[in-house]
Amino acid sequence: MFQKKHNLGLLLEKLGKEERVVLEILKSVEGKLPASGLFKDIPVDVCGLTVHVRGMVVNGIPRLATIFIK
Repeated sequence: MFQKKHNLGLLLEKLGKEERVVLEILKSVEGKLPASGLFKDIPVDVCGLTVHVRGMVVNGIPRLATIFIK
């Protein structure tokens, strides 16, 4: 998820660790995801940056596949 092409460098600088980035994204997607199944390009605000999120909800648990900033 944290490949250079995903443009997450500034977000990593602001939050310090990859784990913290993921936690903040999970907080930001709350209420924006389907109850189950795939989701694609859900835009969320994290520290003033728009992050696009892709993944799947399985048994009510969101699983992030890709996160990126355009």
